[in-house]
Parts: sequence; structure tokens; C-alpha cells
Amino acid sequence: MSEQKESSGLTLCRLTPEQMAIIQGKEQQFLTVFKQQLAEEAKTNELLILLIQALATEQDDQDPDSLATTYMDGTPVRGLP
Repeated sequence: MSEQKESSGLTLCRLTPEQMAIIQGKEQQFLTVFKQQLAEEAKTNELLILLIQALATEQDDQDPDSLATTYMDGTPVRGLP
């Protein structure tokens, strides 16, 4: 299994000899797939940031001491005063 090391906010990955043997001779293919994966992770991170911002904005509009009117799945709470 590969070993990971945290360095100045970046995660470095050390490959095992078995993993290196698989990659050797296929460096360009590996780099292509790796770059695609990084691009997808960047998109995911952007979406997560937008979600967090939207949730924070939604929370700002509500009184934190008020009772919830819906459950987390969107179902209305019945029997509120």
C-alpha cells in the first residue's frame, strides 16, 4: 500500500515498488489519468464550497432560536404551536 506524508498542506504519496513497476513504461497514461482525477477533484471541491456557502447563507436568514418547521429530509413538522 502506498504511504502518504503531509507536507505544507499538500499530501505527498510514496509508491511501493509494486506500484512503481505497474507505472513504469506507462508514465504518460498514468499522468493523463492522474491529471483527469485532479481536475475532477477540483470540480468536487468547488461544488462543496458552493454548498457550504449556500447553507451558511440560508442559516443567516433564520432565527437560530426558532423551532424547525421541517425535518432534514424536507418533511414538514406537524403539531407546531
